[in-house]
Amino acid sequence: MSTKHYFRKYLYTPIQEKRVHFLADILERVVTMDIYQPKIRKLAPNIPILLFNDGQDLEKIQIKPIFRKLLTNRHIKPCIIVGIHSNANRNHELGTTQFLESNGYGKDAAAYQDFIIHQLIPYLKDQFGERSPFFMAGFSLGGLSALDLVLNHPDSFAGVGVFSGALWWRDYPFIPSQPNANLIIPRKIQSLKDTPKQKFWFQAGTLEETSDRDNNGVIDVIDDSLRTIQELKKKKVPQQRITYVEIKGGKHDYATWRKAMGGFLVFCGR
Repeated sequence: MSTKHYFRKYLYTPIQEKRVHFLADILERVVTMDIYQPKIRKLAPNIPILLFNDGQDLEKIQIKPIFRKLLTNRHIKPCIIVGIHSNANRNHELGTTQFLESNGYGKDAAAYQDFIIHQLIPYLKDQFGERSPFFMAGFSLGGLSALDLVLNHPDSFAGVGVFSGALWWRDYPFIPSQPNANLIIPRKIQSLKDTPKQKFWFQAGTLEETSDRDNNGVIDVIDDSLRTIQELKKKKVPQQRITYVEIKGGKHDYATWRKAMGGFLVFCGR
């Protein structure tokens, strides 16, 4: 981890956490959010804001001690972390727009993304500053959703974090003779007219699964992450704006994402 110190010693006090219940008109429900911020005298008007899908899981990942340690040791600049809670409709809200998953999941993905762009981000800008850069992140299906959102709205985000992303989503059933056909994210990247300007961060663990649909000796979660990166490079995204973290022995669980979290927070602050 970087040892660069940004601020003088003793600047930070403990992390302040507050829970907000937000009436999301677009989703026709109340969205619960956990907001984590450092208790400092004055927040900068351009403080980065990190949005997480499945915000209810941040406590299991122990976000507060990770965040506090990085701030106390001055490895990152102050930022705001917002955990957006999912509900029973997760498989439909945290999907991809334009294309439904082959089983019909994702029908409310467009509404969820509209909520973030048109309601949540304006609210947070009003609270913390109009010039704040935004990052989006998520775990598994939440990572897929985060990447889709950032690709759809390039002017709204500075970067994205995909923890063990469900990048296998396809809009037609699996075809054994064409194991990588109909994958949604590669097709979406290929259809982009311009080179994405954001930063991209991907994480995968070597023990997340045993599935290897194309029998190339690489498990799918790693293969799909690397395939996505290659598609971004074909769109001329420079290597310095892409980070890939592979955790040896890492599984599809909170413990693995906990190990990766510090690196992602540093990535957002670079």
